[in-house]
Amino acid sequence: MIQSLLQAMRFQEGRQAVLEQPQFQVPFLLDYLAVFLWAVSGAIVGMHKRYDFAGVLVVAILASTG
Repeated sequence: MIQSLLQAMRFQEGRQAVLEQPQFQVPFLLDYLAVFLWAVSGAIVGMHKRYDFAGVLVVAILASTG
């Protein structure tokens, strides 16, 4: 019984060590580039639909932030 408790404690320690490892993160430059490109895409759609400046701006912001 005590041995199984010790094994469970060791398993928990190992599990915590695995969870503390950093996860994959997208580089900041790539993230900002993607947001910018989606904003440009939204602005192009707004211009094709002949929205005024405010409409193009709103569509660009909504497209970039999802």
